[in-house]
Amino acid sequence: NHVYGLEIDHGNDMCYNPKLGMLVVCHNAPNYTRLSLVDPEKLEIVKTWDQPRSMYSITYNEARDQYAVGISGTYDFALLDGDFQEIAYFRGKDTGLVKQGMDSDDTYIYFPQNKKDNSYNALQVYDWEGNFINTVRVSSYQEIESLFHVGDEVYIAFNASGGHLYRATLAPETIPRK
Repeated sequence: NHVYGLEIDHGNDMCYNPKLGMLVVCHNAPNYTRLSLVDPEKLEIVKTWDQPRSMYSITYNEARDQYAVGISGTYDFALLDGDFQEIAYFRGKDTGLVKQGMDSDDTYIYFPQNKKDNSYNALQVYDWEGNFINTVRVSSYQEIESLFHVGDEVYIAFNASGGHLYRATLAPETIPRK
């Protein structure tokens, strides 16, 4: 697959690392272990390599200088340091839902998931120590695809015969703050 001329396979998820000034793309199918650095200005691949584990999603936290990656074929996730070396592995909660992308902030890691018939969307929330925190229902008839933030603004992308992007508010009572 080529997305706008980029050889990133399915390109299931990506994050931005401001320390590198690069997008980090998780290829997913068929090259499940592959990551690429993409120049966000030129939209050109700078570097591509394979990791030891198969992955379907990725997020980066600047304060921690850590990545979290969703492990393909499971609900598990791993933490990687700023040099992409694994530093922790956690078992995730098997929800039976379709796994999508992921996002994070300084406190939590968020996994958007949905039922195949799109009748139910949710965020599975974990802390950076691998503890399950809560399931947050996301009301929508559309297929949730990804979650990302810009500053304090949270956005959720959906697929319903094309892409739809909405600004969201995560209610404090649904996600306890430490």
